Parts: sequence; structure tokens; C-alpha cells
Amino acid sequence: MSSKTRFAAALICGVAVVAVIWGVSQFLTSTGVQQLPAPQSTAVPSPTPDPAQQAADALAGTNEALTLDFLRFCEAQSPGLCSQMAAKLAAGETYQDRWFWELSQKTLHYYQALYQQPMAENVHDTGRTGLPVSLAFTGDVNFADDWYNMRHYAKTGGIPDCFGESLLQRMQGADVLLCNNEFAFSDRGSPMPGKQFTFRAKTANVEMWQQLGADIVGLANNHCFDYGEEAFLDTLSTLQSAGIPYVGAGANSEEAATAQFFLAGGMKIGYVACTRAEKYILTPEAGPDSPGVLRCYEPEAALEAIRQAKAQCDYLVVYVHWGTEGTTVLERAQTDLATQFQQAGADLIVGAHPHVLQGAGWREDAPVFYSLGNFWFNMETLDSALLEVELSGPSAAQAQARLLPCIQTGGRTSLVEDEAEKQRILNELNAVMESGFFDKNGVLQQKEHGQTV
Repeated sequence: MSSKTRFAAALICGVAVVAVIWGVSQFLTSTGVQQLPAPQSTAVPSPTPDPAQQAADALAGTNEALTLDFLRFCEAQSPGLCSQMAAKLAAGETYQDRWFWELSQKTLHYYQALYQQPMAENVHDTGRTGLPVSLAFTGDVNFADDWYNMRHYAKTGGIPDCFGESLLQRMQGADVLLCNNEFAFSDRGSPMPGKQFTFRAKTANVEMWQQLGADIVGLANNHCFDYGEEAFLDTLSTLQSAGIPYVGAGANSEEAATAQFFLAGGMKIGYVACTRAEKYILTPEAGPDSPGVLRCYEPEAALEAIRQAKAQCDYLVVYVHWGTEGTTVLERAQTDLATQFQQAGADLIVGAHPHVLQGAGWREDAPVFYSLGNFWFNMETLDSALLEVELSGPSAAQAQARLLPCIQTGGRTSLVEDEAEKQRILNELNAVMESGFFDKNGVLQQKEHGQTV
């Protein structure tokens, strides 16, 4: 076959194929049969991974509190937290509660407190988000109507004339300030029989706590019940109405042992208070259905309150009324209880009642301040102090405690400004320390082996 012939045949075949294709297309169109487009890829785009779900899956069985909903809440508070936790688990690490702080600078207790809505009545958000967190403490305070310092108060311009300006600024500037409420708030009741000194303040005076910047008060002492049960219950209701939490006493034993908690700097900080101040016990102990204080003569109830509080917070303060009045000599009960309190969970132990400053000591990383003395209690001239504790993290090892020497005299309490007077007070305390020492700035230090003050 010639090339011309072959070309002609190929052309005819091509025309025939085109004709057939056209014909089939026309037939399908005319019969209503739809032509389908060429198939496309059927792959479904992968959904964006849910970090909380990944973490929840990886954490399954480790902690029943770490639910998917809770982890999503944490992730919303701190984006990236759950992804980092999932990555640590995928790398073979074993889950630890401390991861929350290490990865987000917020603790598990902190997240849990915020997650609970409404927030528990004994949890208070300070609004403080940064570090360090500042805690402040005073010793004994007395607002009793007929007492000497209140007579002086009535003749002055009020709080600004009874406290130094720089001292007030530090008190009001603390993230949490705790003071000892050593009296009853009431207009009712009669003095307790058999007591030489009984203290009662009119309920309107509760505003003085607010002016001083108090965020919480201790009621575990030997004067809160001075005017009987009615006046004691008035004290509770007066503080509640003013929005001031209290620890160490209550309408029953459950309330007296209830801790108060504050959220600050990504941490949950707890407070418990108890007392063993009376040689002749007159102040009633709270019972299942009766009002009173949390005692620690036989300490098991107080120790259980400490253990329960520590299980719910990161840093725990125990505020205790103890010791012998008017002396720097420590009782064996004080030193023994300090050990028991720390072993039960206390990160800081602060004492009151002796009306004078006493020395300090250590239980592992937990500092013990045996007595902060009178803060604003009478007209006498006495050395006093404001205790400040700075927290840079959720453990006793991440706290720095500093004593700021003060002077109470003539119904006024102020910071000691003279350097020589500051050193005199600190040196006198260093001479009666159980352990450790105050440096020249008032910071409590743990004495190293062979070190001298």
C-alpha cells in the first residue's frame, strides 16, 4: 500500500472515531443522561488537632479531675498548655501536677479554683496576676471601745493619726494582709466572769479593718469570746457583712477549722488559725453544734485542718495564738507544735499572744515567727513589727520573709526609720533566735554550719 493510500485510510479512521464520539455524546444528551466530570481526589482535609483532647487522651487514668472540659478551660486561660503537656507525655514523661506551674506559671489548684463556678465562698480572687505576691502579717490589734488606744483614737483624726504613713502604705499595698482580731465586735453581752481583761468593740468599728487594708483576720485567740456567745456570733456576722474573711473560730467546729484561700500570682494561698494561749482555759472550743475557737492544746483537730487545707492549696499559712505573755523565752509547746504544723503541711507559721516580739526559727524550708508582739494594742512603748513575705512560686523554698521593725508608742504605730534603731531590734531578736538569723535588711536567713551572726 502506497503512503498516500495509508494516509487516506488513517484520515478516514480518525473521522470515523470523532463521528462516533460526537454521536454518543448527542445520544446521551438527548436521552437526559448526565455526563459526570472526571473524578477528583476524595481525600478529606485533616481537622485541626484539639490540644485539650490530645492531652485528655494522654492523661486518661492519671487524674480523674483532668476532664476534657477542665483541660479546655485551662487551654483557654493559657494557650499552648495542653499541647506542651501532650508532648511531654508522648516523650515518655510521667504526669506531675507541677507541670501546670512549670508550663504556664499557674498552678493546678489555681485553675481548679477559677474553674469552679460559682467560686467557693472561702476562695477570694485578689486580681493579682504577676509575681512576686506580697503577704503581710501583724500581731495583736485591739479596737475595744473603752481601751486606752481607742480612747486616744477618739481624740485624733482617726487611722492616719494612729499609724505612720509609710506603714499604712505597706499594709494597704500587700496582696493579702492578715491581722489578729483580739476582741469581740458587738453591742451586746456581758464580760466573761473570771477574766481580768475583756475587750469589746462597737460593730461600726469594723470599718477600721478596711481602712488598714486588712484582707483577713484571725479569731483564734483568748479574747474573741470575752462578752459571751451572743457577742461572739455578732463578731462573725459583723465581719461577714463587711466582707472580711476570718479563720480559727466559727459557729461550729467545721467553720472554725475551715481554711480561707486567696488567688494571687497564679497560686492558691491558704490560711488556717488555732490557739492554745490560755493557762486557765475560759474561751470555749467550737463543737459540732456550738460556737468557739479551734484549739491546739491537743493538736489533732488543728493538724487535720492543716492537712485538709494543704491538699487544696499551694502555699499554706498557719496563724497561731500561743506562748507566755511578756517573755522572749519559748515554750516547749511552741517548738513542738511548729514541727507538727510543718509536717502536716504548713509553709509558714506566724505566732501572736505574748505581746512582745519573740525570735524565729526554721522547719526545713518553712520559717516560724513565734510572736509578732503588740501591733496596735495599748499606749505602751513596745518594739513591734510588720512581717512581709514575698512569694515567687508555689512552695516554701520560693518565699522570702522579711521583718520590718516598728514601734508602738502613745497610741501610734510606725515603721522604725532610724537605721541604728532597726539594727537594735534585729540584734535583740538574733540573740533569742531558735535557729537562723535576721540579716541587716530584716530578711530571715537559715544559718549555715559554722556561720556566725
